[in-house]
Amino acid sequence: MFTEAGVEIAAAEIRGVTPDAFNRDVSVDPGEPMDLHRVMGTPAPRACANERRYAANFSSFVREWDGTPFRVDMIDNFPDHVTEADLLDLLDAVGLLADKIEDQLGYRILEMGDVVPVPNGMRAGWNEGPNLSLCELPREPGQIHAFYTDHTLRSSPETDAWAHCSSSISYLQPFLTYWPCRGCEDERTPPPYGHFTDGVTLHEIFHVLGYIHTEDYEHNRTTRGVPMSWALRGALAPEADAVLYSDVDLLRCIFPEGG
Repeated sequence: MFTEAGVEIAAAEIRGVTPDAFNRDVSVDPGEPMDLHRVMGTPAPRACANERRYAANFSSFVREWDGTPFRVDMIDNFPDHVTEADLLDLLDAVGLLADKIEDQLGYRILEMGDVVPVPNGMRAGWNEGPNLSLCELPREPGQIHAFYTDHTLRSSPETDAWAHCSSSISYLQPFLTYWPCRGCEDERTPPPYGHFTDGVTLHEIFHVLGYIHTEDYEHNRTTRGVPMSWALRGALAPEADAVLYSDVDLLRCIFPEGG
């Protein structure tokens, strides 16, 4: 297997030249595993332009940045068979991502929070049915909520999570069909293109941070949101490995050190 910033590429798929995560052609020998960053070297950081404004056009949460790391808390409203230990396992990917961002940028943007109870005053059935009022979730500045929604929302039955209200993400009914299972790959899709539960969490958090699906972005035309990498778009790796160098490099432009 070949590894590029956490994305595994089957050796059988590589025939002489393959594009890396930065759209450069890299000559490889299928007989020898290699780390493309080691061979190519770490890319120079991008020159920031309008990324912060474009991200804020997609998620108003971006405007809350004051240099204090955002905290991701997991609301304990999952079905009874999901334990607190399961939720802490799901949060582990956030902690690994927080460290990965600090390693690359030199400062923290995210923090792994805690498992917290349902906020006081929430109406009965607040997370059920097609007409959800999820924006009513009370929160502290800089807090990102993750929780369970007992519905599939308005997307296809296969949808597993959803980002909404600029400051929260929810796991939908289908998510529980292949979780709890930390880092497990979706058995319905063979490697290396399977779905990872950790990747689902990070994918939705990046939506909160102003990122849009790669296929929805058009260079020099799209001004609402910034593009996530294809690896993050597909949640193609466990833990924090679905997040590539380019995803973190964009964070530097959206959330500059010190606010």
